[in-house]
Amino acid sequence: MQTNGRRILFGGIVAVLAVLIGGRIAAEFLVDLLWFQSIGYADVFWTRWTAGMLLRLAGGLIAGGFVFLNLWIISRTLGTIRVRRRYANIEIAERLPRIYIVGALLGISFLSAWWLSAGLGDPVAALAALRPEAWGAADPVFGRDLSFYVFQFPFLSRLQTLAGLLLFWTLLLAGIAYAATGSARWVDGAPVLSPLARRHLGLLLAGLVLVFAWDLWLDRYDLLMTGRGVGGALGYTDVHARIPVRLLLAVLAVAAAGTVAYGAWHGTLRAPAVGMGILIVGFVAGDLVYPSALQKLRVEPDEFAREAPYIAQNLAFTRQAYGLTDLHREPLPYRPGVQPNLERLAAEIQGVPLWDARPLLQTNKALQALFPYYDFVSAHYDRYGPPGAAEQVAISVRELDVARLPDVAQTWQNLHLNYVRGAGAVVSPVAQMSAGGEPRYYVSDLDPPRIAPEAPEALDLREPGVYFGELTRGYVVLNPETGAEAAAPARAPARGPVGVHLDAGWKKLAFAWAFQSRNLLLSGELTPSSRIVYRRLVRNRAAALAPFLLFPPGEGMAPYPVIFEGRIVWILDAYTSSAHFPLAPLTRFGDRAHRFVRNSVKVTVDAVSGETRFYVVDPDDPILRTYSRIFPGLFAPVTEMPPELRRHLRFPAPLLSLQADILREYHLRDARAFYNREDVWAIPTETYRDVAVPFEPYYWLSTLTGSTQPEYLIASPFVASGRQNMTALLVTRNDPPHYGEQILYELPRDELIPGPQQIESLIDQDPAISEQLALWKRGGSDVIRGRIIVLPVDSTLVFVEPLFLEAQDHAIPQLERVVLASGRRVVMRPTLNGAIAALLGEDAPTDERRERGAAVERPAAREVMSAPLADPELTRARQLLDQAESQLRAGDWAGFGTTWAELRGALRAAPRPAQERTP
Repeated sequence: MQTNGRRILFGGIVAVLAVLIGGRIAAEFLVDLLWFQSIGYADVFWTRWTAGMLLRLAGGLIAGGFVFLNLWIISRTLGTIRVRRRYANIEIAERLPRIYIVGALLGISFLSAWWLSAGLGDPVAALAALRPEAWGAADPVFGRDLSFYVFQFPFLSRLQTLAGLLLFWTLLLAGIAYAATGSARWVDGAPVLSPLARRHLGLLLAGLVLVFAWDLWLDRYDLLMTGRGVGGALGYTDVHARIPVRLLLAVLAVAAAGTVAYGAWHGTLRAPAVGMGILIVGFVAGDLVYPSALQKLRVEPDEFAREAPYIAQNLAFTRQAYGLTDLHREPLPYRPGVQPNLERLAAEIQGVPLWDARPLLQTNKALQALFPYYDFVSAHYDRYGPPGAAEQVAISVRELDVARLPDVAQTWQNLHLNYVRGAGAVVSPVAQMSAGGEPRYYVSDLDPPRIAPEAPEALDLREPGVYFGELTRGYVVLNPETGAEAAAPARAPARGPVGVHLDAGWKKLAFAWAFQSRNLLLSGELTPSSRIVYRRLVRNRAAALAPFLLFPPGEGMAPYPVIFEGRIVWILDAYTSSAHFPLAPLTRFGDRAHRFVRNSVKVTVDAVSGETRFYVVDPDDPILRTYSRIFPGLFAPVTEMPPELRRHLRFPAPLLSLQADILREYHLRDARAFYNREDVWAIPTETYRDVAVPFEPYYWLSTLTGSTQPEYLIASPFVASGRQNMTALLVTRNDPPHYGEQILYELPRDELIPGPQQIESLIDQDPAISEQLALWKRGGSDVIRGRIIVLPVDSTLVFVEPLFLEAQDHAIPQLERVVLASGRRVVMRPTLNGAIAALLGEDAPTDERRERGAAVERPAAREVMSAPLADPELTRARQLLDQAESQLRAGDWAGFGTTWAELRGALRAAPRPAQERTP
């Protein structure tokens, strides 16, 4: 009876664990499946899931079968196993049933299979390795198509590692088993093995040596990525010594494996000792001595002649790896001392973003967050308006940050049912200055958003809800039949968020188990029409659909918002990448290192509905072609993107920074110049908050040579290495049909042209400017230098730097001055008009403050002056706002909703601000 009780207890524990573990796995599976089905990508889910199951099943069967076979061989030598049992005062030896032994072997084999098969990695990588899309280009050493290195080589390397791990694990288990049975023991300081144990363990050791031979064979290909030639690339010694030696060593390793197997079978150590000795001597002589001697005796005396072909290969493959093959080069006809034409300079200045995104974001947080639970994560540049007359703006989305709610409000209902969305965005024309130094707003406020009459028509934000964004973490539940609650109503708008209907008990159970929330089961506020919405972070949403694409973390990698058809749509850059592209340098991008990077996909996510689409902007990318063949319904050509939305595509600044980093050395096209490092460039620095920081690419509107209208561009300047004089400007076009076209404007090498940091120094050295800066600092204000913009105008370069003032006790930056510089001339004025006139020597005594009220220096410049509310209306609005904040702190949500509705009504009834147009 006691034995049966123990068996029942043990069985119960096993059953409970199985239910807990299996239930969690099943719940997560259902939650994933329901999510993919709800957004229309069920086929993507089933492709990935089926491939993953088949891959693990195949790997598990091989690994588990191999472990079981080896342990079964050992178990057959055990004979009868008896277990001693005591009954009262009687001790008996009971034979252990054979099924128990088999069960133990199966358990060990199953756990081994589960563990080892998990190392097979991403099933999509396995599918790509089995059916890669041909690149149509081969490496110059082995003649293999480049798809072998990108897809098949990494998979083969993983298999080789897992094979070695399987053999080592099996060898360890077999050694323990033989030691436990007495077939392997230590006698007089020497191991003693039974014939079976000797042969068995010897064959496993021979298998490990064969895996080592496999590794040496693969190392030949790895040398195309880890060579030791000029600049860390493949070199003469690699091709003529290390690669053939690796092949020879692989053959020797196969022979050594044969000698180990022979010695184990015949019980002799002589053959294994000879085989392994030859392998070790060959490794030392062939991998260490011979390459070093060849390098010193043949390569170094005439290094360039030996390395020139491989330097040329490195240059060509590097440009291909980082999308620089089609880079167009043009000389910039710079002439020192030339003043730009007034009209031409004024036209170029129109497209310059005076409002730096960093201080603008800080100002938006202070002026437009409006409630403590709203926040702005970032400010993004974009352009709105018809082609040829577009205007650059900065847009920030007002997102809900539930972490900012008071502790008393951090309840399950508030976090998941009431506070579920952000509210709209603010849009500022970044080339305009206001009289008070604050940004002007085309779109501002909330419920409803205030749209300035002079704003471009496309900025008509009619559905300002933000259910999906950069801060929208966790799940929310939407009840269409409920009214607006708190400040962020849970009512779903038309074409609202796509979610999963909680119309069945098993769905509630699955979500409660997966999200570890019993309230999803117990809450009475959930009805069959309730929808649960999850995976609301834009980057996480896209990565869940396509984890094989690269979505690097970081501020510059964030999605950017576009107001399209009355709602906010996020655009996220997705990259294809590889760390195994041959003959190209390894470069860090995001949080990982790569040898190939392409921004081949643009992902759009509707901030209201969550609708997610993947658009191909580089159909010639072989990596993406492979993924498109695996997932035929996931990607759509960019021509299917709505034309108005396509006009907002931007070349990603992080990718341009990566390309600029590559071009520091690889702008050189001649092998001799690259070898001599004759003209190495560097990324300049600029000053921000009194600290020198790396120069980041900037967007602006300009008319390129040969074009008839302004277009949206992004640029990154270069300076000479070790100096700060300008050498080139990398410009990329953004507007269709020229999206992605790149031009490298090269400056004359015989001219010392000031770079951004030298302009910063000239600003510091100017007596009038330095005196004014010191005066502001003594008055308790911090001076923030905005981003420097480099403008090619006529035959010279003009540098634009805005200056912001920030009170030390009131951190709201205000745009106070504009600095222009050309050559060694630097001027600072309160307005762009004044700065242009001063730079061109046409400075006249004017009332700068009055001129500043005339807005920006552009033909269609406008200024919006807000008329104050009448006293009774202002008093009533303040009272309602104070009352609402008090109710919010007290947790009186019903009272807060009523007061909030009254406040909105009072604001709607208030007179609109007077609008003025300034010529």
